[in-house]
Amino acid sequence: MVKEKNYDFNEIYEFIFQYSSISIIELDKDRNIVCVNKAFTKLANSQENYINKPFTQYFEIESKVELNDFSYRGENKKNDVESIYMISVKYNKGNGRVSKIKGKVIKFKDKSIVFLEDLFISEEEIISKMSEMNIEMMGLTRELAKKNIELKKANNEISKLVNTDYLTGLSNRREFYKRLEENISLIERTECGNIGLIMADIDFFKKVNDSYGHDIGDQVLIAFSNMLKSNIRKEDLVARIGGEEFCILVASLEISKVAVLAEKLRKKCEEMWVEIDKLKESINITASFGVTVYKNDDMKENKDKFLKRADLALYKAKNSGRNKVVVFEEYEIDMN
Repeated sequence: MVKEKNYDFNEIYEFIFQYSSISIIELDKDRNIVCVNKAFTKLANSQENYINKPFTQYFEIESKVELNDFSYRGENKKNDVESIYMISVKYNKGNGRVSKIKGKVIKFKDKSIVFLEDLFISEEEIISKMSEMNIEMMGLTRELAKKNIELKKANNEISKLVNTDYLTGLSNRREFYKRLEENISLIERTECGNIGLIMADIDFFKKVNDSYGHDIGDQVLIAFSNMLKSNIRKEDLVARIGGEEFCILVASLEISKVAVLAEKLRKKCEEMWVEIDKLKESINITASFGVTVYKNDDMKENKDKFLKRADLALYKAKNSGRNKVVVFEEYEIDMN
């Protein structure tokens, strides 16, 4: 038969008081603080000397509920436990700082033991913490906005690099085909509007490269590009699609007006002199132009036929003397 061991309450309590993580305050019968354990000192985060001071100097009892059913009654009556209470108190930290705490009070004949369970942050600390968080959030928001601007700028730069011809600054072949497909899709969807296409090629450009070198040829390409860009509308698109070949998408103009624009560009080119600083002289160039419009009323029309008509018109302009504008509709060409 195993003999039941009797545990001394005071020994158990002393061990809990010293080593428990629960905050404990011991009061005398007059409710003056006799001692506090290390856990309370850590919880209170204060070097205050609480000994022999009234409990009510630091704690204001907001609610107190007696527990009628507790294990100390009956055979534990010898421990002199009179009652146990659930309490909610305000803890005055000083400097106007107040925290709310919940806990239990075990009342003996000659003393009381307070076990503090929860330490709630004070309203002042909540406001202070929220203020700090708001300041941090404002800082983060500003930083995020700054990063978004930088990211947007970087994305724009990347998009520009991807869609722009490195030499002339015009739209490149990729961007031209993208815009062409967008315009065709819009016209077919709305069944209104028009797209004109001018295809241009610098005459005898190979001779420029062979005679003066590719660096001078690059200057000619840049000058020609600037001339085109300066003489079209904002809603139109000029692109370098390869070598000395350029395309211009002209929005919402009849074929005759597209042809007038092409003739204007031809004359501007003919009158243009490209100054070559390296050679201390100027070079005069000419260009040939092919013109067509998208046939929205033709069910068989598509992007490839549209481009082929402009290319064929340009081909005829170059093979019939150069430095001229040829409109596709002015003659018959077998498209098959």
